[in-house]
Amino acid sequence: MSDQEEKKTPKKRKRKFARRKRWLRIIFGTVAAILLSLAVAFMTRDRSVVIDSDDIENNVTPASTAYKDSIVWNKDTGQLITGIFIGDIKNIDDTTDDANLSNLNYTVTLTASPEGSMPGQKIKGTVHRVNNHYLVLAFSGVKKGFSVARIDMTPKKIYKSLDTDISGSEKFYIKEAKVKTGNNVREETTEVYKDSWQKYKVNWYKQKIATCEKKIENYKEQISGNNEVSKKLQAEKAKKAKISSTAADNIQSQIDDLNQTNSQLQTSIDNTQKEIQGYQAKIDLTEKGNF
Repeated sequence: MSDQEEKKTPKKRKRKFARRKRWLRIIFGTVAAILLSLAVAFMTRDRSVVIDSDDIENNVTPASTAYKDSIVWNKDTGQLITGIFIGDIKNIDDTTDDANLSNLNYTVTLTASPEGSMPGQKIKGTVHRVNNHYLVLAFSGVKKGFSVARIDMTPKKIYKSLDTDISGSEKFYIKEAKVKTGNNVREETTEVYKDSWQKYKVNWYKQKIATCEKKIENYKEQISGNNEVSKKLQAEKAKKAKISSTAADNIQSQIDDLNQTNSQLQTSIDNTQKEIQGYQAKIDLTEKGNF
């Protein structure tokens, strides 16, 4: 190989390596840009509407909790309406926390899932305050395919000088697949929504009556079972009495215990029937408009 060819070879190699480095830089730069954009998108996307648990404690005050009632949605107009009960779910007639609840107003926002048709979109809602214990929230523009959404309900004091203890914001999650739909769903006046509160109370009383009826059924089954055992013991006592009065007395003691238990169960039945009568009386008053 001549001296000139030997001098040209290193230059060719340098140019070749330079081109390779340039392409590698371009490739690595492109990959890095893609990874960075994905990382930013992942970190900044709104993951707050992902449902971690359906069992969320929504305390408005230390004594009152917010519970989601029925949700209805008009797919065509995008109107979504939900009722919210605030208070003691075990006793919706409890008014001991009304002094606190009467000093609260609420703002509401619906945030859509980033994976749905309204990625991360926020919608401010209207609050219809029926009374201290029942609100109706109305949202417009909820599109088909929203997938999952979260409603944030934030209580605020009306009079800041009053000592009202607020626990924090409440969150309610909505799954599109589980929302009831209707073509006639639209936002009504607060006066109209009094009917929703009336229905909520009546349904609550009816559920209590159903629970009481199950208790009575259970009590009666126990009495029936005890009576069957008592009959068998009576037959056994007749046999033992011919042999030993002591054995017969022991059996009679068992029969007496069963009779006493049945007496207590009958008292429980009578008391539970009185509960049913009380709930029925409340249903009658509520349906007449006294609620």
